[in-house]
Amino acid sequence: MNQRDDSVVLSIIQNDEYLLSFWLDHHKNIFKHGIIIDYSSTDSSLQIIKNLCPTWEIICKDTKISHKKMDQDLKEMMGENTLFLYTHEFLIRSNDRNVVEKETLARYTACSMMENYYPPNLREFFNQCYIHRDHDTMEEIYILDCVLYPSNSIMLERLKTYNWLKPVDKHQLCRKDERQKLIFPSNVLYSNLVRSAKWGEDEILLENDIDLLQNTSFKEEGFKIFDIEEMIYQKLLDFFEKKICSLLSKKIVLEKYHESVQDSDHSFILNSMPFKSYEIHEVSEYLEEFVSRVICHKVGIFNDDIWFRICRPSITSDKDFNPCHRDVYLDFYRNVINIYIPLVGSNMHSSLSIQPKSHRWNENETMRTEGGAYFVYEKKKYSVDAIVASRIPINMIRPDPKVGQIMIFSPYLIHGCSSNDNKDLTRISVEIRFIKKDENRRHQEEEYQKYVKNRKWR
Repeated sequence: MNQRDDSVVLSIIQNDEYLLSFWLDHHKNIFKHGIIIDYSSTDSSLQIIKNLCPTWEIICKDTKISHKKMDQDLKEMMGENTLFLYTHEFLIRSNDRNVVEKETLARYTACSMMENYYPPNLREFFNQCYIHRDHDTMEEIYILDCVLYPSNSIMLERLKTYNWLKPVDKHQLCRKDERQKLIFPSNVLYSNLVRSAKWGEDEILLENDIDLLQNTSFKEEGFKIFDIEEMIYQKLLDFFEKKICSLLSKKIVLEKYHESVQDSDHSFILNSMPFKSYEIHEVSEYLEEFVSRVICHKVGIFNDDIWFRICRPSITSDKDFNPCHRDVYLDFYRNVINIYIPLVGSNMHSSLSIQPKSHRWNENETMRTEGGAYFVYEKKKYSVDAIVASRIPINMIRPDPKVGQIMIFSPYLIHGCSSNDNKDLTRISVEIRFIKKDENRRHQEEEYQKYVKNRKWR
């Protein structure tokens, strides 16, 4: 959808922070300019507008929304090429019209069969949306009315604020055979985090640090997959199985971990980590030597830590993986290199996701949180900052190393978002960080140990 030079969208808001990031992310690609009339919002609505559409105009009204006042304000602001939309109304165009023809607009109602759903971004917002159609054919320009969608507590509160009519039974309103797929590109990853994030500084982090991939053939991509000796995989698998059996006092099938381990025991297992490299000395020595040879730097395992990552199927738990991030947003992880080794359940539906070449992106191309990431609606908290939006399209890939392989990758790469989309298979993998064997190593490990001491664990 190309922007028109003279098209303007006009909207009103009052404490609309939940829908605003979806609405702005969509309409900034359609309209050249926007005017938002704010009626005494007390939430983060204004900050969201400044983050996503910094050139758009904000008019602040020191009063609550009333239909009489709103009608008066709109009459003053409406122009020839201006279209008024509430923040629950999304303009959809199947082609790029040169003129916003108001008289041709058709209205469709969006809803979903999913209860308590909080879509993380615009793509998922539209992907889970059902449309009630009042016509036999789709119009070229129409408004998707999301006053009933998505179905969650935030939207129910919004209905009360705006005094909308109570929604009808959406199970009667929509039928599956009426579903329209509305997939739109989105550069906003986590809409509910936009309000607590900001765009980065004009810097490339790796240019100020040690690039441990500088002497490799994959320094531009930022990652590569290698074969390793099969015995390394088997020893790691045996070691982890014994640890799990000891911690749980029972034997389980690792691929079915999600069926055998309750949340309390899962937290207990996570808090027992990291395991130490000297507990599996032969494997640790092999990996240090292997990585050192590949990157042409003598490195050792950072803080002697070996992490086993357990990611249950997302339908079982959606809290087992970090949002998109760079490890180096935690300073003590700078100047290191990472590896990923699959053990069980790692495939194209579950393995680690990365954004190739992003280790060399300028920080001013991405918006990120500060002091970690807290998903208030889902009640999820992460220690590392989350990347919330990007001016460069983020198209994550899963390189998907197989059993008996290792992926070496830069912690400066954007990675994470690695949901396990397998229906009935837990993913277990190994993650280890390596650092040059020099004086700086001791300082970074000491900083990390201070952090761990004060961190509130899972």
